[in-house]
Amino acid sequence: NSLSALEFQYSLQILTFGPFRVFYNGQEISATNWRTVKARDIFAYLVHQDKPVSADQILEDLWPEFERQKASAVFHTNLYYLRKLLNSFAEKDLIIYGSKRYQFRQESAFIDRKIFEDLSRSALKEPLTTLTVKRLEEAAQLYRDDYLTDLDYLWIIPVQESLKNLYFEVKSRLASYYMEIKNYPRAINHLKQLMVAKPF
Repeated sequence: NSLSALEFQYSLQILTFGPFRVFYNGQEISATNWRTVKARDIFAYLVHQDKPVSADQILEDLWPEFERQKASAVFHTNLYYLRKLLNSFAEKDLIIYGSKRYQFRQESAFIDRKIFEDLSRSALKEPLTTLTVKRLEEAAQLYRDDYLTDLDYLWIIPVQESLKNLYFEVKSRLASYYMEIKNYPRAINHLKQLMVAKPF
């Protein structure tokens, strides 16, 4: 399977479909490793962002209910825990800080959302061939559940919706393809999964 081959090229694997999970060389980083839930939430947030983000924006998105000074103290303490944890299994700093902005080095990890988006978007643009169908199947396989289901923040909702729509597009395209080539069992399988995800 080319997908798992790709996944294991990276020692750090980040799964964002379903609950947020992080693996290092196949071993899951557990709740005790994270030290605090907030350190884990900061990491999920930085993985979620595809561009550098200011401390002000982070405080607003993660602790909107805290007054500024308290939110800042909580952020810096937990960022310290997070960096310490990440540094224990990476040679270079995975969280870059520059121009008063923070960013996670996305290229240093396998991130299921990123691969899902790349595979889906490129394959949906092309005519259906055995190769594009394979890529669509791989994309569908990555979408285990909705995006970041265990985190309860407003910034997740628009991305969750757009990823779900992309998933529906992938599954619908696969179902139509299998209908066309008269592989009805596979078409029905994709349609059933679509119905579970979107009953209406």
